[in-house]
Amino acid sequence: MLLRACYKLVRDGVQGIASTRRRWILRMVWTVGRRVQFQGPVYVRSCGGKVSVGADTIMGPHVSIEAATGAVLKIGRRVTINQNTFIVARTSIEIGDHCLIGESVSIRDNDHSWRDPDRWIRDMGFQCEAVSIGNDVWIGRGASIHKGVTIGDGCVIGANAVVTKSLPAYSVAVGVPARIIKKRGDDVEV
Repeated sequence: MLLRACYKLVRDGVQGIASTRRRWILRMVWTVGRRVQFQGPVYVRSCGGKVSVGADTIMGPHVSIEAATGAVLKIGRRVTINQNTFIVARTSIEIGDHCLIGESVSIRDNDHSWRDPDRWIRDMGFQCEAVSIGNDVWIGRGASIHKGVTIGDGCVIGANAVVTKSLPAYSVAVGVPARIIKKRGDDVEV
C-alpha cells in the first residue's frame, strides 16, 4: 500500500514537471494563461499564427494544434480538450470559455478546394471560413466541426456528429450531418 502511494506521488510529480516544461516551451510561440495543464505531448504542426490559450485550460495527450501563418486560434478559459483532438486554423477559430471537447474531435476552419478536374486536388489550396464556438459547449467524442460554423453558447454536440451548419444557443445536435433534436431546458424533443 505504501509503495503504491509513493509510486502515485512520483508519477503525479513527473507529470506536473512535464506539464510545466511544455507550458514554458509553448509560451515562446503562444500566449498561455496561468495554470494551463498539458497531460501529454501536444503536437504543434505550425506556429506561424497567433495562438492564445486561456487560464486553467487542460489539454489531454496527443492534441494536435495547427495555426497557419496569419491565422488566429483563441481557446478560452477553463476549456478541456481531450486526447487525439485536432484543431486546425488557417484563418480563425475561436473557442469560448468552459467548453468540454471530447476525444478525437476535429475542428477545422478549412477544407481542400476540389472543383477543378484539370488540377491535382493537393495543388488547389484551401477554402477557409472562420469557426466560432460559444461558451459552455460540450462536443462529444469523435465529432467533426467544419468551416464556417458558429456554435452558440450552451450547445451539446453528440458523439461522432458532423457539424456543417451553424447552431443556435442551447441546441442539442446529433448525427451526420448534425441536426437539432432538442433545446437544453426543453423536455420535448424537436
